[in-house]
Amino acid sequence: MTKIDQILPGQITPQNGEKAPGKPTKGPSFQEVLDQAAKRSQDSGNTSAPAQAFDPLNLINGVKPTHAVEALRPEQTQGLMHAERTMEILDDYQNALADQSKSLKDMGRIVAKMDGEVKELTGVLEKLDPKDELYGIMEEVAVTAMVESIKFNRGDYIPQEA
Repeated sequence: MTKIDQILPGQITPQNGEKAPGKPTKGPSFQEVLDQAAKRSQDSGNTSAPAQAFDPLNLINGVKPTHAVEALRPEQTQGLMHAERTMEILDDYQNALADQSKSLKDMGRIVAKMDGEVKELTGVLEKLDPKDELYGIMEEVAVTAMVESIKFNRGDYIPQEA
């Protein structure tokens, strides 16, 4: 058996009379797109091109988006900011749950911080129309954080000794 770390690009060949995997009938293969991007990067002579210069949408059959992104209203921007912070705190909380060296007091601080951010997020949600395209995402983040806070405060994560 060949180990995956010993396979070089283009090295895999069909075995036992099997057919090679077919290419899509339209557009270039993934490898061709990757090779084109690498060639463009080398041709430009700048391997650290600014992030603005790379547009992945140009790689997909040269198709660019046909619609412009609408500007966000201030309450949407504020809501997204609070939702992002809440998700970052949820990530910290998840890491703290996995870290056995963290005390309940340490985790309580994280939960208190999360509760504060959720309070801000719910304040913004009250200003938004429930039909707003971002409302559902922000509401889901808020509910997830609230559920985790409730579970922590009622003691779901306190280890039970047998």
